[in-house]
Amino acid sequence: MNIIRRLVVILLLELTALSVLITYCWIDAQSGVILVIFNLLFFSLFSQLNGDVCVKLFLLTTGNVLGTVWSYSFHMLIFYAITYEVASTTTLHTIYTIVYPFLNTFWVIAFWSLSATALNNSQNFGRHMYD
Repeated sequence: MNIIRRLVVILLLELTALSVLITYCWIDAQSGVILVIFNLLFFSLFSQLNGDVCVKLFLLTTGNVLGTVWSYSFHMLIFYAITYEVASTTTLHTIYTIVYPFLNTFWVIAFWSLSATALNNSQNFGRHMYD
């Protein structure tokens, strides 16, 4: 059982690194930096909390995959808007530069708080189950 647990931890760490690498190389550097910041914040908060390492890494991997999908979707939205000339290129780049960090902040904070709630509820569920 211990070997399976270690394999799951290694797999989750690889998926996390792969999602950051894919985001940085194939989407854009700004999205990769956002995911690195998300990972640092996630590790700093969740290393302090009690709980199973596999659950914490699963939440981290889920957040990275969500961030990669979010970055790709927003990047493609801007790409198609430029391709089909929805607005001028300068206007779209300005909007992208101003709005994109705020949109990333929204999903990071939302996922972070939901992860903390999920981790806290799983700990409380185990305590109340045996009372």
